[in-house]
Amino acid sequence: MRKRWLWEALVAVVLAAATLLAFWLGQQRALSTLSVQQVSPDQAATAMVQDEFYSNYNEVTLFIRGSVASVNVSGSTSTVVFATKPGTEARCQMNQPLPAVKTGTTVAVVTEGSQAQRLPGGGVLLGNCIPVIP
Repeated sequence: MRKRWLWEALVAVVLAAATLLAFWLGQQRALSTLSVQQVSPDQAATAMVQDEFYSNYNEVTLFIRGSVASVNVSGSTSTVVFATKPGTEARCQMNQPLPAVKTGTTVAVVTEGSQAQRLPGGGVLLGNCIPVIP
């Protein structure tokens, strides 16, 4: 009986140690890959069109500054369409009303690259954008 109890205790200690090691390794990887990268709307849209977006920006916090082509508001969601070169499109969707922004003004937003989706017409939809207010 005592031998079985010791065996179970040893297994529990080994599992706890393995769990702590896995957590520590995951935390180290997560912290070592934290980065913020400034990209233009054109760079983001072009990367998505050329199938390079996720390899370049998937684990990156993106800081995007660009000129506004249009703003679409639907309920509490705002979508900024950035001015980009012909053939590409970059949109940034926000889950909050956007402060008064007019076409032609420059806005800056922050988002996670992993939140991006491919637009059918050739471009990128960036989700969960947060406006950077100067």
